[in-house]
Amino acid sequence: MNAVLEKISRCGMVAVLTAPDAATAPGIARAVLRGGCCCMDVVPDAAGESGRAAAAIAREVPEMLVVTEPAILSRIAPDVGRIAIQGGTEEEITARIRAAMESMLCFTLGHVGINTPDAGSAGNAARQFANLFGFPVTEAPRSFFAGKVIETLKGPYIGERGHVAINCSNVDRAIRYLETRGFRFREETVKRNLAGAATTGYLRDEVEGIAIHLRNG
Repeated sequence: MNAVLEKISRCGMVAVLTAPDAATAPGIARAVLRGGCCCMDVVPDAAGESGRAAAAIAREVPEMLVVTEPAILSRIAPDVGRIAIQGGTEEEITARIRAAMESMLCFTLGHVGINTPDAGSAGNAARQFANLFGFPVTEAPRSFFAGKVIETLKGPYIGERGHVAINCSNVDRAIRYLETRGFRFREETVKRNLAGAATTGYLRDEVEGIAIHLRNG
């Protein structure tokens, strides 16, 4: 049970199939997976179709965790969201799931990181931004910051052209969500706190030479 609850907690969302049908359930499960959610609750019905639907999903979509046991459902963490699946095409279901996942993860812009050749260039760039906008300049071991939104790196770093830091509500959940959608992470950049929870990490995939830095915030 603990492994199941851990997977649900890391996903952060349970898609609830309220009108199960064994014939369509696997397609719905695949649509939910494409939206970035890997956990489903199949609501019991008097006709027993829920059992057949759950079995069909388990057989045809093994990546999906189907939860039907009340003992597990009652112990799901309170910060795990639920979204009901009530009709719609598979494309519409995927879109609704993705919107719910992204709302739960609270993605926002953290800062923009600019690679410079060396410490002198990084400090000069930060001071220029300070002169332009009045941002206070602070120095860190590897970079300077102009305010909280611009970081100038003291040399080449991850990302050919720099990086963009994206804040989120939970890095572990964000990593799992993005990996479900096919994106990859640089495991060597993922940092964890004493409890083992991820606090920061970089995607392996870049956007036109710009690295994506995910962090709690």
